[in-house]
Amino acid sequence: MNMEQPDHLASSEDAKGLTGIEQVTPLVEGMGQRISDLADLLGGRRNLARQAGVHETQLYKYIRGGSLPGVAVCLAIASAAGVSLDWLVCGAQAGASMSTHSLLVECYPAKACPARLPWPGSIAAIEPLAVSRTELRQYDLEVSDVMAVQLQRGQACAPLSDGGTVLIDRRGPGLVGDGLYVLELAGAVRVQRLQFQCDGSLMILAISDVFRDQHVPVNRLDEVDVIGRVLWVGGWLEGV
Repeated sequence: MNMEQPDHLASSEDAKGLTGIEQVTPLVEGMGQRISDLADLLGGRRNLARQAGVHETQLYKYIRGGSLPGVAVCLAIASAAGVSLDWLVCGAQAGASMSTHSLLVECYPAKACPARLPWPGSIAAIEPLAVSRTELRQYDLEVSDVMAVQLQRGQACAPLSDGGTVLIDRRGPGLVGDGLYVLELAGAVRVQRLQFQCDGSLMILAISDVFRDQHVPVNRLDEVDVIGRVLWVGGWLEGV
């Protein structure tokens, strides 16, 4: 039994040469741009792909409109960015969705301040980072408690060696134990892993093979210029 398509569908396909996924409906039109916007808010496409559990190459295809994500992927992207599924897929109630599920955190590029002003000093803010309102509440944090820092390649140790965005605790910039910290060292802002020793001294662990570990004795701890302890890097760290 032959089942013919309605004339208006058949003629549309013949005219445009479009089939399957390429027939983008009005409901999902613009979803690639919305995914791109979310990636920008989360510090880049690599960050969004990592947080959503999506291969970076596949995410690029979604953004370009070469393919459409399935329901599970849409849910993962929406959850990672703290937006509603309706907004991601349809663009519905964009303002309400973003304000309901996400909060915007001030974000600064990782640059040393002139004349050692209190960081970020005179450094201008860049595009803010969208953070899940639910996750902040889960860790008993307010949006004013955190600040985002955008790193370039080579400014951090793993898992940030290729750059990315971190959230730091701005409630108190001091040393509060082992972990990742944003420091200003030798006129550069970097993320370093700090490890306290049994005698109370500190090891600043090398971020790459080019550098060596640095030992800071107890009587010089106040010379370590700490900008903030890292709380989040594509996911919340233990001990927040």
